[in-house]
Amino acid sequence: MTDLPPTAFPRGFASDNFAGVHPRVLEGLAAVNRGHARAYGDDPVTAALRAAFDRLLGQPVTTHLVFNGTAANCLALSAFARPYGAVICSDVAHLYNDERTAPERILGMRPLPVPSVFGKVDPASVEAVLRRGHGVHAVKPVALTLTQPTELGTVYSLEELRALCEMAHRHGLGVHVDGARLGCAAATLGASLREMLVETGVDAVSFGGTKQGLLCGEAVLYLRPGIGGEFPYWQKHAMQLASKMRFVSAQFEALLEGDLWLENARWHRSPASRWSSRCRPTRSSPASRRSGSHRSSGPPSSGPGTRRPGWSAGCAPGTPSQATWPASRPPWRRRATSLFVRADRRRPAPAPKRGACAAGSGQL
Repeated sequence: MTDLPPTAFPRGFASDNFAGVHPRVLEGLAAVNRGHARAYGDDPVTAALRAAFDRLLGQPVTTHLVFNGTAANCLALSAFARPYGAVICSDVAHLYNDERTAPERILGMRPLPVPSVFGKVDPASVEAVLRRGHGVHAVKPVALTLTQPTELGTVYSLEELRALCEMAHRHGLGVHVDGARLGCAAATLGASLREMLVETGVDAVSFGGTKQGLLCGEAVLYLRPGIGGEFPYWQKHAMQLASKMRFVSAQFEALLEGDLWLENARWHRSPASRWSSRCRPTRSSPASRRSGSHRSSGPPSSGPGTRRPGWSAGCAPGTPSQATWPASRPPWRRRATSLFVRADRRRPAPAPKRGACAAGSGQL
């Protein structure tokens, strides 16, 4: 093996994708690297992991493992797939912006973006999309996918998730959550996964592994009985069925043991929150008046026509934020970094107002 100098792997804040593997995950891999076990998930390690996810969600769930996040999202949505269908998502969703044509190729369905505010959609904007179809001449929405936390670092509250799920189910849509960094949302809200997912009405979840400390691997969880029965066929079709499944399962077992996934998220949020509070410009500072200097995921100051009652901007460290959403999407484009939301430098940013940052959304 090439002897690389210590400077070959400098610490950086660009993305959690750049990070190494948690030592306890490596220990879990080493622990199962002995003897032989049946292939393709018919092994005791995978069986133990499925039981661990059942305990984590507080009910029996269907658990499948894949290699990466794009596959997890697309294959999780296979439970709702129709050849004439579409998946409603936010206009900054990973599924829409960063998974190329995978949804179309794998599912045969088109992502249908909805204008978002700080990465979040609300029931009214989703229903507006549902009303604008042209009958058989347009795609038929069959599912709604939400990212928690969002690509911009904001977090849906439990009330917001519940409202979106109720609206989606009323229109016959399945609800999927892209939880690549789900631990950051749980740590921000101080809620269990059962409270955040099961009790709000979510049907399917992509539970992130790679961005939460694994070498590789993502979990697809079906929370509602009776859906996802054909997933193994989709999994094989998409070349996502691991033969030595125990080595993927062992990583997740280590991640779930002692709530390591949540411990990692809390550690992730703590320094990020401190950095954010120190770097956030004040209303009177020169930085706040320069174009592109706004680095908070909180909403701008509100004015006439900029408040949407009852729909919060998310949760800041500590207590939930009371700020409400602007009535329309801000004109500047935002993308996530590992600590802050970076504003488009081509447009002036308004003075910041304290909002919600899960402080953990990195490069997608």
